[in-house]
Amino acid sequence: MRTLTPTEREMLVMQLASLRPEVAAFALAMEDKLRQNDHKGGWDDCSKQYMAMRLTQEREELRDAIARGAPPEEILKEAADVANFAMMVADLVGGLGAVVALPESRPLPLRPASYVETQRIEPKLRWKKLSVAERIALREEHRGMSEHELSEADWIPRVGESFQPRGIGHDETPGCFVCGGEPGLYHNVAAFVVSKASGERVVAMFDQGARLAYSEGEPDRVQVKIGACEADLRGLKYLSTLRRITRAEVTTAIIKARSREP
Repeated sequence: MRTLTPTEREMLVMQLASLRPEVAAFALAMEDKLRQNDHKGGWDDCSKQYMAMRLTQEREELRDAIARGAPPEEILKEAADVANFAMMVADLVGGLGAVVALPESRPLPLRPASYVETQRIEPKLRWKKLSVAERIALREEHRGMSEHELSEADWIPRVGESFQPRGIGHDETPGCFVCGGEPGLYHNVAAFVVSKASGERVVAMFDQGARLAYSEGEPDRVQVKIGACEADLRGLKYLSTLRRITRAEVTTAIIKARSREP
């Protein structure tokens, strides 16, 4: 499978975070089994016929484990082996290319995130307190770290940044977030973020048209203001529906804004 671009990877993490808990948990089990066998190398040089044969063998091992009443942990491992060989076959025939294209062509609806936040403090959470979806996201963000290293690390677990829009109005912005332009009065979305640092990260997602609204006297009322011209109002309306924002979401909004109806 080809290497994902940063935008594709970011959006794929968002997609994973929106999966059913059962699917996300099983994905983790599949990844665990793959990592246990990393020393064997990949599957790029294997034939589809060989991998299909191995899939049949793993299926029989799963059937045997079920028949003899094996513990749930063992059955999970056998099921993950079956799924991994099925995934390898799909990869070898090029079927996973459709999944890579998923973010822009057929986006999945995102379910409400379970990330823990407060108005003023972004807490540090340990591995054991994270949901399955959050673990998937952090593993993707911190590739190369072992599970033990992840469990000992301090971080703010998130996919993207908290983003709480107040609706569309008019305000001074540096221009339109899609087409640029001169600073002035534009259609505007003002969104609350959890901190000044978070707001700066959100502004950095935009190539243009966004500014931070921060006052030392009101450190808990930090906003990001995003402008759009009349022609690009559609993209601004898309941003006004978000509750978390990533660079991929900004890209999606630009794509939508540029698909202007005549």
